[in-house]
Amino acid sequence: MSRLTNPIVTVSYYDRVKINRKKSRNNGLLRIIYFNFYVYISCFYIAYSSNAAISGIFLSIKWVPLFTLIFLLLFSFTRMRYPIGGGGLTILLWLFLSFAAASTLLMSSSEGSVFVFASLILTLLASLLLAGHARQSFQEERLFDVIANVGRVVIAISVAMAFLNLNFGRGIDRFSGWTDNPNSLGLIIAPIIIILSARIIERRRGWIYLYAPFVIAGIYVLHLTGSRASIGWVAMSIVAFFVARKGIGLLGFAAIFGVPIIIAYGDTAVTYIVESISRGHTSRLESAGFLSGRVEVWDLAISLWRENPWFGFGIGSSEPLLSAYAYFFEVHQGLHFHSSYITTLVETGLLGSFFFFTILITALFRGFLRGRRLWQTAPPHRWPTLALPWIIFVGALAHASVESWLLSAGNANTLMFWVVVAFCFERPRQFSIQTAGHNSHGFEL
Repeated sequence: MSRLTNPIVTVSYYDRVKINRKKSRNNGLLRIIYFNFYVYISCFYIAYSSNAAISGIFLSIKWVPLFTLIFLLLFSFTRMRYPIGGGGLTILLWLFLSFAAASTLLMSSSEGSVFVFASLILTLLASLLLAGHARQSFQEERLFDVIANVGRVVIAISVAMAFLNLNFGRGIDRFSGWTDNPNSLGLIIAPIIIILSARIIERRRGWIYLYAPFVIAGIYVLHLTGSRASIGWVAMSIVAFFVARKGIGLLGFAAIFGVPIIIAYGDTAVTYIVESISRGHTSRLESAGFLSGRVEVWDLAISLWRENPWFGFGIGSSEPLLSAYAYFFEVHQGLHFHSSYITTLVETGLLGSFFFFTILITALFRGFLRGRRLWQTAPPHRWPTLALPWIIFVGALAHASVESWLLSAGNANTLMFWVVVAFCFERPRQFSIQTAGHNSHGFEL
């Protein structure tokens, strides 16, 4: 039968997922990979424990499942030969890492910077391999299921501790639960709420008792933490759900995301810029405002960046730099610049930051276009899951503006973030199944 007369039966993305899941039920390697992913997520979450002994143990052993995951994915790659880092992501990452390596080797005086840089490379490698494997085997949804399943346990434990008035972390007036501080608990819970919300929007079977209670409990715990950055992550992702469904243009997209940012940060940003230009002597305690001392650490960051504007101080240099300038602060606490973007600027300079921001901006707009293309062909009750990578990515961008973690290999969400970045970079695909006579691939890209 010729290809001209060969009938084509077009199926939805979800139908294709179900077909391939049936084929992979007996795939032992697939089960091992995702079991290891369960272990990876669990270990990184437990490492945030407020108990110093438990945290110390898991801070060391949490790298074992990362190495195991990379090994399993590389072994799977030799069998499946799936594409990795499509859409130019691999090239952009190589360029970014090249300048970051130059910054780390030439500018950093800290021995720990080399370890931090090496761990970042391993995390990025694992992210690209996992995203490629999930896409090739149609397991994207399964990745989010793993995070959601572990997350429901985290929410259940946290809400139980809240009702029992058990608070082991630092911060008397804010709830930390079993973690070291409220921001850590908020960082864990925020993406979990988003994933579970997508299941509710889809009206998954049993959503009333399997997902809705955990979303309500998660929002309650997030409120108790008082983590404004994590609350902002959830809020921006909710806006992203709206944008995804309504399919507004890029101008409306920019307006919807721009207005909340201007309302939240406009006054503080203007004050900070004016003081930086005028070199005023207003107390940093007065100018810190609701940003909890971030303004003063950002002021220091800009001063440091001016010393090495092109290459920065190297990956992992934030902690030794902030330790050396601890006397500078009146309000700020911690050894982070509390902004992934400012951290990247200080550590990699203009050259590294250029490629880093190129990756983020490209993922933002390509993910938007990719999502819209898929939503047009997907069943109405499946669009939230298809849009989930972009929705999580948008919320993470908002959160990362006031927290430093996008390039932190030790963070529980860094692997997930770069996985969704890889998903956003991929070309939109429409699947079609043909009868005998067509090539063995069974679908058209």
